Amino acid sequence: MYFAYCWKIFQKRYNEYEHSLNENQQMDKEKEQFLKQKAALKEQILLKLETMQTNINLMNTNIQTLNSISQQFDETSQLWTSFHQKLRANETDQNNVNHQNQSTKTQ
Repeated sequence: MYFAYCWKIFQKRYNEYEHSLNENQQMDKEKEQFLKQKAALKEQILLKLETMQTNINLMNTNIQTLNSISQQFDETSQLWTSFHQKLRANETDQNNVNHQNQSTKTQ
């Protein structure tokens, strides 16, 4: 009787042990799958970051090119600005002279 009781306890614990092993194996498989997915995601992120860095470098190059082109037009722009300012000044002077002439004629 004692032997039968011990045998039942042994079977119960052995079943629990097997169940625990199966759970551990399942957890190990899930962990392995998780680690594989994690590595794949890391690789994708790395590729996307490299692409983004390439695009940022390209954009930086384009901005530098635009800046150098715009600097080439600064001198021309300043020349035209001074030309227009002188034209306006001449028009204003001419208008003042005309106004003074009209004032003297009416007196």
